[in-house]
Amino acid sequence: MNKSYLSGETIDVTVHEVCANNKLKEIHKAGGGDWGGTMVDEAFIEFLTKIAGSFKQHLF
Repeated sequence: MNKSYLSGETIDVTVHEVCANNKLKEIHKAGGGDWGGTMVDEAFIEFLTKIAGSFKQHLF
């Protein structure tokens, strides 16, 4: 299957196993937190600020 999706403000993680009959078996139910795409964006801006100085005011 090898698919992942990242967007929004939160992320929920569920673990599945692909069975011999090509059906999915749920191993662990969804759980998560505020680690979605918005958090990735913020971390990237913070990283750029550390290496290039403050430029947030130039984003808009």
